[in-house]
Amino acid sequence: MNRKSIFYTLMIELLTGGTATTLALVLAFKTFSQTSQASPIPSPSTQFPQAVPGMGGMMGQPDQHFTVMMIPHHEGAIAMADLALQRSQHPEILTLAQFIKDSQTREIEKMRTW
Repeated sequence: MNRKSIFYTLMIELLTGGTATTLALVLAFKTFSQTSQASPIPSPSTQFPQAVPGMGGMMGQPDQHFTVMMIPHHEGAIAMADLALQRSQHPEILTLAQFIKDSQTREIEKMRTW
């Protein structure tokens, strides 16, 4: 996740009252920022099975894994965008939320056809 997307995510969460999610993102970003570039980054293929029990077998199928995990991720983004559209009073956030909702919906539809 790059700094710009983290910023927009934090802004949406702050404006929509997602305090717990905002805190988690801030802590994750802080941890990520403090990680030394020289430190080894674990391979997702070695870490994922321990992180999510029962999903380890899917790691041999990266394309399937990608779509299976991205669809709920995009659905979450759409839900957050809907909250921003309902609650925000800032035109910039409303524009961003509508863009996210539209683009993520199209991407979900595309992934479901694969």
